[in-house]
Amino acid sequence: MIDLFKKKPNKNILFFTVHKAASMFIYKICHDLSKECGLNYYSVNHNKYNRYYFDTEETNLADITNWENRTGCFAPLRYYFDIPQELKAHIILHLRDPRDVLVSLYFSEAYSHSVFKGVFDLSRAERNEIISMGIDNYVLKYADTFNRKYTEYHELLTRPGSLFVKYEDLVLNFPFWLQEVAKGFAIENTKFINRLIKKYQGEFTVTKENIHAHKRKIVPGDYKEKLASGTIERLNGIFLDNLKKYNYEI
Repeated sequence: MIDLFKKKPNKNILFFTVHKAASMFIYKICHDLSKECGLNYYSVNHNKYNRYYFDTEETNLADITNWENRTGCFAPLRYYFDIPQELKAHIILHLRDPRDVLVSLYFSEAYSHSVFKGVFDLSRAERNEIISMGIDNYVLKYADTFNRKYTEYHELLTRPGSLFVKYEDLVLNFPFWLQEVAKGFAIENTKFINRLIKKYQGEFTVTKENIHAHKRKIVPGDYKEKLASGTIERLNGIFLDNLKKYNYEI
């Protein structure tokens, strides 16, 4: 097979994450980083009429032919796939404590997520059903699904040169997080990095929790306040291996 990227080695960056881990912020920051280092930027979050729109939900990304004539940064990617070896991609993985992800997902589906037809279009009755289910039953219902996802994602970190960063650093120590991510883009321009730090300095400030707001509560460890102790114990058991792998508190 012809190496599609022989002329542009190390020019593909795949940025993986999950929903409810500031993935829309990832979309914004990767636009800035890609522009700085001269990379094309592809995203499922672009408008469908954008020439760099990338329909990851419909595309078989394990098929190398779907990458023809595309080199650049692809972000955010919200699910695992078997990356074609010919892609020679640099991997960045950004994750959040899965227990907080599940809590955030509950509030999003029950109260705050805007309706987008074909993407997120829960009816009022479906949302009421989630609310009636209660947060503890909800997180336990989806825990196994997310545990499998985190297990699959860990394979990405076995690849040479892969980079792992955390949501917790993003919201508590953004300068550190940004400097780490910038390494993945081979960006060492201190002035540029400082400009981004200033640009996004208020991005992670929430003065009062609002269950109807997209940025409801960004402080890590929210699951400790929202879930029953028995639920937390069960989640710890389900996620045990991955909590250890990703160095989260048990």
